[in-house]
Order: sequence, then structure tokens, then C-alpha cells
Amino acid sequence: MYNAGECIELRGPVDPALFEAAVRQAVSEAEALHARFVTEGQGAVQFLEPRRDWTLHVADLSGTPEPWEAAWAWMRADLARPVELSQGPLFAQALFKAAPDRFFWYQRAHHIALDGFGFSLMARRVAELYTARAAGRPVTGGFGSLRAVLDEDAAYRAGPQFSLDRTFWMERFADRPTPVSLAEPAPMSASFVRQTRYLPPSEVERLQAAARQAGLSWSDLVLAATAAWLHRRTDAPEVVLGLPVMSRLGSAALRVPCMAMNIVPLRVPVRPEAGLFALAREVASELRAVRPHLRYRYEQLRRDLRLVGGQRRLFGPVVNIMPFDYALRFAGIPAIAHNLSAGPVEDLSIGLYARSDGGGLRVDFDANPACYRAETLDSHQPEFLQLLESWVGAPEQAVGRSRGQALASVAPGDSELASVLDGGPLPVPARPVLNLITERAHEQPDAVAVEHGPHRLSYRELLQASHALAGQLIAAGVQTDTAVAVMVPRSIDAIVATLGVLFSGAGYLPIDPYGPSSRTTAILEDAAPALIITSSQGSTPGTGPVAPGHLVVSRNEKAAPRQDRETTREPEARLAYVIYTSGSTGQPNGVQISRGALAHFVAGATQHYGVNREDRVLQFAPLHFDASVEEIFLTLCAGARLVLRTDEMLQSVPRLLGACAGHGITVLDLPTAFWHELAYSVSTDAARLPSPSAW
Repeated sequence: MYNAGECIELRGPVDPALFEAAVRQAVSEAEALHARFVTEGQGAVQFLEPRRDWTLHVADLSGTPEPWEAAWAWMRADLARPVELSQGPLFAQALFKAAPDRFFWYQRAHHIALDGFGFSLMARRVAELYTARAAGRPVTGGFGSLRAVLDEDAAYRAGPQFSLDRTFWMERFADRPTPVSLAEPAPMSASFVRQTRYLPPSEVERLQAAARQAGLSWSDLVLAATAAWLHRRTDAPEVVLGLPVMSRLGSAALRVPCMAMNIVPLRVPVRPEAGLFALAREVASELRAVRPHLRYRYEQLRRDLRLVGGQRRLFGPVVNIMPFDYALRFAGIPAIAHNLSAGPVEDLSIGLYARSDGGGLRVDFDANPACYRAETLDSHQPEFLQLLESWVGAPEQAVGRSRGQALASVAPGDSELASVLDGGPLPVPARPVLNLITERAHEQPDAVAVEHGPHRLSYRELLQASHALAGQLIAAGVQTDTAVAVMVPRSIDAIVATLGVLFSGAGYLPIDPYGPSSRTTAILEDAAPALIITSSQGSTPGTGPVAPGHLVVSRNEKAAPRQDRETTREPEARLAYVIYTSGSTGQPNGVQISRGALAHFVAGATQHYGVNREDRVLQFAPLHFDASVEEIFLTLCAGARLVLRTDEMLQSVPRLLGACAGHGITVLDLPTAFWHELAYSVSTDAARLPSPSAW
């Protein structure tokens, strides 16, 4: 999965024998390429074992109609080949002849061995060796020792700077914001999708001139523009970018091909009224603050902040600015470097490469295919580049969306109020919740979906039970786009009933089985559901968790007979659920929520909260409160585990937190009053928060 690759295009005649000799010598000098890693005890042990049994793949493609396409097909397949770290080799080398005066040199390495700067060291060394051999000159120099790099790292970890760096980062991210993304979180994929465009030399010069005018670097402007673009897309007040850094200046690693690169989180608050220059100055200030602490490893910081596992992230999109000098010549032959893969992508990576042939700036958008489609990238990338061009031309222009821009996408006839209340465009299209839950059940059928006390249902069992109930409802004459009352105590059966109603095509109407009879009567008279779902276990409070399988479907005898009808509303406009509030008059008032609105909410909340299948979410709210909708559907659509609270959890804050710790709860949503009580208990040491959590 962590293979990185590069292709050097050589624009001139190459002597394959001399070239192979140069490559072999450079590979023999790069000690990290000859490592293998074996797991022992609690960690991995690295062994350096120089090997000469590797093959330089050589192919003459000059007779094929499309030499580059043929070469790229081979390289793509090689990049997808898994590497066995305990055996090696960690690298591959190939030379393709496209024409007598055009060659492609390909090198691939696992990221555990080489980073981007390591690739550049290899390329420069091979160019140096080939040039010397072609001229008949003796070969001098070479790489530094990997041992020096390892010793330097060990000294850093044992020294005071390591603790200082840890303290710095922990304090800086004690109040970390939720990472901003333009897509729903998903597991990292072995591949990625890419869109490439080029800023012409004239635009690059405008960018550089603007940076000089502001007393900044052009990379400061790019980072600021990226944060501003994400802000416009999400309205997030603060963006955290991932910034790859060399971690080599003043280090032995400056002359050693190895994996030294680090990724640091860069916090960028975005004031909508600020211009590009103002925002870029804040970026530059943040960079100055973090620069003394760049060596502290991102993986270590994630562990420190308890962000290990699932899709827990510290930052959103990564901005990779490659400053390496690739103005290479192989015995006078000019060469152009083409990045093929920097490895897998968690979310979105924006790579910028200054071209040594004067061709401007190459801009790559690499993305996790589980999060973004190619056509989505093809929309995002030009939007970003157009905004960058606009802001560079008018650096005092506010980066935030103007009121007119925010309302520009409102369809004719929509009210201004609706547009103001709308959360803006979703990072990904909303999808029906039943589709998402079904997909999760197919992906992880045996994973626990719902838990209540000692009772559990897997995703497979939940889907089967829900479909079975839907069949009962259909047989009982349920009509599409009408309400079915659910009067079931908090239990696994209540969740089955909720989903079963939706699968039947109806919308669910949750009613408190312990509520005043007058309120229940008023709701049933107002909503007039034809069918009511209850539990054969009765509705006595405090009976504790019960096993599922006790649902009863009955007719509401007081409901007026309904004529059979076929709904004409679009699927997303059909009823999902009805929630009744007390209303200002004291009479229950029902609010109908469509399936499209529910899907839209789940898509936005999933992106905002970052809930994933590794989470365990406590279902705390009464099922007839709208807060339960967030708990239930956000959890099941993400493939997480929904843990229903018990009455014992309400006895005290320590009892609640103890139960949360016992169930491994990672996400908790409480009413405000309960949060106040919890905060007081924790502040007075009467209770302690379990860890890790996403509260």
C-alpha cells in the first residue's frame, strides 16, 4: 500500500549499460533500500542486508504505438504490487526505451525506505554517476551513513528537545478543531485517483511577484489559499492542513536517502473578511511558531492525542510543496521528473511541483477513491485554481463568501430564509439512510450493530429483523408515505421497529410508551396512524434490557379508514418520521421530516463529527425526542455500534461514566443539564472521564 514511485524522462540517447551500472552503484550506496523489518515483541527490528540479486527491468517500447502508455501500464502494475517488509526488496528499478532519443527511468520504493527527498537524492546520484562514467572520469563522493541518521534520531528521543516538542504540540492541539474535509471519512485505499493541471509560467510569475510584494513566500500564499478555499466550501472557522516537511536541515539525513519526512498539522483560523495577504501572514506566523518542533513525529502525536484507530484524523487535506531541484542532466541529456505516486492518501492531497523545464507549476490533486470520484476532483481542482488566481490578482479581496455568493445557488422560488438556514453544499451527495445501513450490513455482517445490556444484534441480524417486520407491515396494509406509530420502550426491538417501518415505505411516529395517556391520545388522534407497533413485554418502566423479538403490529381502530393510493412524491420527499413537541399552546404539534432531509442531515453530520465503524455511540435521548435521530442514524449509517443506555446509567454521573468505560463508548451526546452535572463531577474529582473518547 505504501509504495511511492517516480519516472525520470530522459530526452536524449542513453547508453543502457552505463545507465544500469550507475543505477546499481547508487542502489548499493543507499543502505535504506536494503533494509528488512521483522516484528519482535512489541516492535519491529530493522536489518540491513546488502543484496545484489535484484533485476533492472529493461524494455524497448520504441516499436509500440504508444510507448508512454505501455510504460505507464507496467509502472502502475508495479506500484500496486505489495511489498513484504520482512523479505524485501523494498525497491524496483526499470528503464524503458520509447525512442532512440527518449527514455523513461522508473524507480519505486516503499515509503518505509525512501521519502520524496530520498528519491531526489537517488536521481541526482544516478545522474552524477552516469555523467562521470560517460566522460571516463573516476566516480567520487557518495551518500552519508544511515547509522548516523539512526544515532541522531535516538539521541533526539533521549534528549530534552523531544519532551519540549511533545509539550508544544500537546498544548497547541489541546483544543483541536474537527478536521475539515470535503468528503465523508473512509478507510485508506491502496490506490488513489488523480487530476493534474498546470499553472502556466505567467501565472507562476504573478504568484511569485505577489509573494515578493507581501514579503512572503509563494508557498505561504498557496497554503493560505487552500485554507480559504476549504473555508468557503465548509464555512469552517478554522482549518488544519497537513504539511509534509523534509526534517533534514542541519541533519545527517540531508545526504542520506531514507525516510525522514514528517507531516505536521498546521492550524489556520480563517476570518471571512480577511484578504489573501492577511491570511498568508497568519500562515507564515504559524510556520515560524512550529518550525523549531518539526521533528516530532506525526505518528507519535496521534498516539499522544489518542487519535489512533479508525478514521480519526488530526488534519484534513495535505498540501505537499516539492522544492527539490530536479534540473538534472545525464551526460548533457536533460531530464524531467514525473511524480507517479507519493503513496496512499487518507483524504485529499494537493501536490505542487515546480518544473525544471520552465513549464510552470504542476498541480496534482490526489484523493482517496473511497471518498472522492474522479469527476468530483475534476470539479474541485479548477475551482481551487480559479480562486487562487483571483486572490493573487486582488489580495485584499475578502476570502469568505459574500452574502450574494452564498445565495447564488438558491433555486428560483426558494425563500431567502431557507438559504440562510441551509448548511451550504455537502462535501458528498446525500444518500438514503437505508442504502447506507444496508451497505454496512453487507460489508461487516457479523459486526455488532445494536447492544442493550447483555443483548446484541449484528448488522446481518438487524437487517433481517427489520425486513421481516417490514413484511408484516406490508401484509397488514401499510401505505407508502404514511405514518406508523412506534410505542416501544428503549430496546433493540425499538430500533428494529424504526428501521422496519422505513423499509416498509412508511414513516415512523415515535410515542413514549410511559407518557401521559392524554398526550398519547392527542397524538394518535392528530396523526391518525393506521398501524401501531407495541411490545408484547408490556411498558412497565425499570424492567431492564429485554431480548429482541417481541414486537406486535396492531391496527389503530380509531383511525379513519384510508383509501388506497399511490404516492406521487419523489422518494426523497417521502416521509421519514414525525416528531411531536408540546408546542407553545401545550398541545402536541407534529413535525414531518422527509427522507431527503434525513439523508442530508446524516451526510453533513457524519462529515462534521467524524463517526466511523470503530466507534461505539451511546444512545441516550428518549426515542420520541429528535436527538435520538442523530444518535441512531449517524451510528448505523457509519457502521458503528449503537449502545442503548440503561436506567441504571441515570442513577449518578460516576455510574454513567463507569458504564461508558465498560462498554468502550467513544461518542457521547448528552442534554445540556446532564453535561453541566458531568462537568461539575469531573472538575471535583467525583467522576473521571474514560479514555479514549470523542465527546
